Amino acid sequence: VPHWAIQALSYKKLPTVCDYLKDFEGFYVDWEKMGKSPCNACLSLYIHEGLSWANKYYTRMGDTKAYLTAMVLNPNECLKWICKHWDSVDVEKILMVIHDTVSHCPLTSHRAHSIECHR
Repeated sequence: VPHWAIQALSYKKLPTVCDYLKDFEGFYVDWEKMGKSPCNACLSLYIHEGLSWANKYYTRMGDTKAYLTAMVLNPNECLKWICKHWDSVDVEKILMVIHDTVSHCPLTSHRAHSIECHR
């Protein structure tokens, strides 16, 4: 596991879901590259097994409404990172989930329609 990924989840840093997601996706991309590299042929089986488990976790994470909502509630990030790095189908999905979730909150129902993605 890369040092930066460990630091991101360290107790010395305030963990936020959107920061964790960026680090997780960066870690995943790095491992994919390592698994495809001929230099790592002897480790390829283990790397792909690790990626299989990471993919299961990532899928569950994306299917959890609380997780998706927490990513957007960080005032420093909002939807900027998601809109920039995710494909439009996934962005639309998260916008619908967040809109449906937030619109059930009595304090925010009058503002729930203003959730949008600026690319």
